[in-house]
Amino acid sequence: MAHTAGPILPKFDEEEDVKPKIAPDSLDNLPQYHRRQAELDRENAKWNPQTVIALAYRNNVSVVKMKDQTALIQSILHKSIEIGFGFMVFGLPETRRLPTYQNVSAVTPPMSSESLSHIAYLALLEAADRLGYGGPLNILERLREGETSTYKRPLTDLVADRLKKRRTTMKQSIASHIRQLVPFPISKTTELLTFSQRGNYTFPRKPDGKYNYKKPFAVKVIWNAVSFAFFDGEGAITPSDAVLKYFVSSDPNVPREREVPAEMVAMASTMLHGILQEHVSTHGSLPYTSATDSIYRGHIQILTRLRLNEPKFYHTLMHQIFCYATTEYEAWSQLLRAHDEMMDQVDWDNMASDPGSKCGDENEEQGN
Repeated sequence: MAHTAGPILPKFDEEEDVKPKIAPDSLDNLPQYHRRQAELDRENAKWNPQTVIALAYRNNVSVVKMKDQTALIQSILHKSIEIGFGFMVFGLPETRRLPTYQNVSAVTPPMSSESLSHIAYLALLEAADRLGYGGPLNILERLREGETSTYKRPLTDLVADRLKKRRTTMKQSIASHIRQLVPFPISKTTELLTFSQRGNYTFPRKPDGKYNYKKPFAVKVIWNAVSFAFFDGEGAITPSDAVLKYFVSSDPNVPREREVPAEMVAMASTMLHGILQEHVSTHGSLPYTSATDSIYRGHIQILTRLRLNEPKFYHTLMHQIFCYATTEYEAWSQLLRAHDEMMDQVDWDNMASDPGSKCGDENEEQGN
């Protein structure tokens, strides 16, 4: 059985027995540090040995540290962080591209601690499944059916903490450019307050200073927030074939006109909202709460309604944001060019109606 780390035990004299010989059913008579380890050993014995994690304790609460875990558990944690990042930025698979804008309550925003923990937990389940640790008494089952305080919660907390740090990096990237994002001096508190209320920051302003509520998200402050959060700085997404699948066109007539997903725009807009509120508030940094989740869902609701009711506007908007955010970055340009060149090789306008061969046939055009 893998070693399970516990609290530092006090020193005993050499004559004393470090592990008192007490019957298993008499755990109540053990000192706390022995009782806790005995209970954990008893629980571990119910499961596959490879499910065991090393625990530490902080304020009498079970926590896990990455460096203390076996290579197997570390691989699951790293995979969970990778999957969780995808869930955080691109949304959960079951709620991407909602069929109606009225069911946004099904969306899990990556904002409040509770919501981020839920995303982290789902990422753990997905990682255990993808890496092949399903089956009876294995890691996936223990994550679902095992003890909460000494297994599910400490693992979830570690993944959620890593996701939170990545999100903080993205927020800081937006915040560091806030003076160039806001279309007026940041010191104008009254104007800033109006700008941050009712989502006004998502609308362009007319020459008379009023907001144009006919064009949600068609404003450079949002486009720049998306760019700084996800395509620039330490928190930037690494361009790869794996992530290109999220940047797809909602218009089947122009499949090469890629779009940013609604979840990415909603997250950047919500982080921008928080930054603006912090500049208006006298309390400094403000935590993300259930109210922040509501703001994120509000953005998703507007974007979903645009996609369903104004598909041409939606596609043009999201494609413009994608181009705006990626054009300046050579790595993205190279990746997109490679995909476009492969598509261009096919003579789409003169496609043959029949491939011209049957299974087992030899054909010169096939190189045989």
